[in-house]
Amino acid sequence: MQEFLADIDGRRAFEHAAWLTANAPFRQSGTDRERRAAEYIAAQLESYGCEVTLHEFAGYIGFPNSGALRVVAPEAAEVPVNAFAHSSATPPGGIEAELVFCGHGSEGDFAGKDVRGKIALTYLSFTPSRPEKARLAALHGAAGILMMHFLSGDYDNLPEGAVKAVWGNPTDRDAAALQRTLPSAGIRRADGERLAAQLDRGGVTVRLRIDAERRWVTLPLPVGVLRGTAEPRFTLAGGHLCSWSGGATDNASGDGGILELARVAAKHRGRLRRGLMFAAWPAHEQGIMEGSTWFVDTMWDALDRDCVLYLNLDEMGKRGTTVMEAFCSPEAAGPAAAAVRDALGLPEARTHDLHKSGDQSFFGIGVPSVWIRSRPDPDTLRAWRGADNGWWWHTASDTLDKLDPEVQRRELLAAGALLWRLSTADLLPFRFAPVAARIAERLEALQRAAGSHLDLSAPLRYAEEFRARAAALDEASEAGRDTNATQMRLSRTLTNVTASVAGRWAQDTYGLSDLATYFPGLRAAEELSRLAGDRYHLVLTRLVRERNRVRDAIEAACRLIDSSGVV
Repeated sequence: MQEFLADIDGRRAFEHAAWLTANAPFRQSGTDRERRAAEYIAAQLESYGCEVTLHEFAGYIGFPNSGALRVVAPEAAEVPVNAFAHSSATPPGGIEAELVFCGHGSEGDFAGKDVRGKIALTYLSFTPSRPEKARLAALHGAAGILMMHFLSGDYDNLPEGAVKAVWGNPTDRDAAALQRTLPSAGIRRADGERLAAQLDRGGVTVRLRIDAERRWVTLPLPVGVLRGTAEPRFTLAGGHLCSWSGGATDNASGDGGILELARVAAKHRGRLRRGLMFAAWPAHEQGIMEGSTWFVDTMWDALDRDCVLYLNLDEMGKRGTTVMEAFCSPEAAGPAAAAVRDALGLPEARTHDLHKSGDQSFFGIGVPSVWIRSRPDPDTLRAWRGADNGWWWHTASDTLDKLDPEVQRRELLAAGALLWRLSTADLLPFRFAPVAARIAERLEALQRAAGSHLDLSAPLRYAEEFRARAAALDEASEAGRDTNATQMRLSRTLTNVTASVAGRWAQDTYGLSDLATYFPGLRAAEELSRLAGDRYHLVLTRLVRERNRVRDAIEAACRLIDSSGVV
């Protein structure tokens, strides 16, 4: 491993990012700039000796052309805005409506507020994500939504982004939801705070105009493959290709990281027992995960049968970030922590649950995932008002000076250590006792919250059975027995219920608040006792069905271990 890690050169990754930002700036999906970037990545992968395919597919992309906001009352003023991708267009003259401040735009923030026919004003925060704010505002009858940037003062920026809640390309069954997307735009924090202050003193009326369009375009997806010497299984490493107008750390840096890991892996390909696959996803930003979702849908057989893990490479090398952490599926927490610890010489490494967001389009099919990233220290994060992706995130300020090659080198070392182990070890390093503990812990908490309103005794009973079987499987793995196939099938069986609402063959509503929890389909059990009337019965019926889905998955996991012959 040390020879492999010694060959990783953070400067090379930085140079790729510099090329992309200089030669393919603002990589809007469906444009020549995105294609130029895809062709560059494909050419680099081919030069390393990868088997390269430049896939093409149709994607439904949002083009936010322009926007304007005028305060009509109490005092006339013009406020700069950026229209969001997948915003609905307004009539040419715009829409005039009262403004309502709705905090962070969560379900709780809309409670008790009448936003019907009005324009919601929210913070641009991750609680919830931008598409979820817009979806909730539309659900509550708003006519439009404005989101103010994280910071004011020297860091004041016009935010960019998308408000498409459909994950991946739309189907005939969810296309109607897209048409209900609100006219949506981002504004500077200082302007947002001024509007909120005016609201405290009385009513505010604004006129919002959005010129935006959505259309099907042909998208490029470069993929490079290094085949293993002993078996067809492989690890997939990917990050998104498209960007907003800055795009240096989000995600030219990740694309540079993909290329550098591919270069070094190709140099050591003779020692790779399992293969590696490298991909750069289009339509992450302006399409919402369409590239990675298309890849799952199209490459389903190979991914289901042979993909060991998905490693996400996004927002690498952010200047001012010092805390290296691994966000991961629980079965991968051990190897992910070891990669960070061993590659960087740290005494310990923190791991966290990786929830379904970004390009985690692989949770439905059941492929575990890891995202190793450097984050700001707590004081910096407070100063940035929670913008852990950088105060420049999704703005024109995401320029090359925000990228620190040394931070990126450290991230690449940790990512490289994980890829090396997954590619060269005879036995896969996943462990399922942590999964069993997480399952039992979460189900017990949900049962306490639901009380007599929802009976979770059946999934809890199987959770205890799974705890014993998972421990036995881990013991067999530690003893050197070949549990590889069983490990992979367990991930396929459990991940879609522990990390997804939609299930195995579909994708979730993007940014859905429930996805930030383990067993997201059961999250509403936490509030069931507080509901009444029709709402109570509707939610209860859904939860009973979800309970049965969870029960079946855990029971299937138990039987899978029983029939494996390895314990």
